[in-house]
Amino acid sequence: ITKRVSNNNNNNNVLLGRGLTLLASILYGTNFATVKMLDEVIPLEYSAAARFGLAAVASILIVSPDTLLRNPKATLGGMTVGFWYSLGYLSQAYGLETIQASKSGFFNALAVIVVPVLDVLFKGVEFRLRQGLSLFLAVAGIALLELGDGVLNYKVDPGEIWCLGQALFFGIGYYTLGEVGREHKDSPGPNTAGQLLAIALVTAAVALFQTTTPSDLVDSSSAILTTIIT
Repeated sequence: ITKRVSNNNNNNNVLLGRGLTLLASILYGTNFATVKMLDEVIPLEYSAAARFGLAAVASILIVSPDTLLRNPKATLGGMTVGFWYSLGYLSQAYGLETIQASKSGFFNALAVIVVPVLDVLFKGVEFRLRQGLSLFLAVAGIALLELGDGVLNYKVDPGEIWCLGQALFFGIGYYTLGEVGREHKDSPGPNTAGQLLAIALVTAAVALFQTTTPSDLVDSSSAILTTIIT
């Protein structure tokens, strides 16, 4: 009986995990259109720094600085993941300057190619049929979007190159997250806070090199407020 109850609890945990993952995916889907809207009003570097800076502060307060200091390895592991994510988010934002949000979202699906490739290269994991199907669907989706007017009429857009970088960096981030998550499975809070902190620091550092003046940001105060709410 005890074993049966334990199995039921495990099944419930798996279903809950899958449900939360699905919810996160749905919410993440709104990111592409929101980022494109914001970047049309204020510099993308400031937009990213504001969004992730606020998220980092909130996560640190929720987890508590003391918890982060007691789990330095988990926090640093999260920051490693966040570094790759920050490159992915910046690539995404630069790409959205010239291509549609829907197309950027499909490009991001190519991240599913990166993770299994890294598993095969660094872990010697067997390449399975379902992974092959995922790769095929991702590549086929991009091909339909990009080659709709025919191969001969296709022209490479700089935004598409950025979005390929988005898929690459997010894919490396997902792979790294898997490693860090397994190593620090009892410290999800410091892991998450470390990710957001790293993204905030990288985007803020990039924003420092922009020529936008404080008065320009004041003129875009309504957009900045939208950024904070987002």
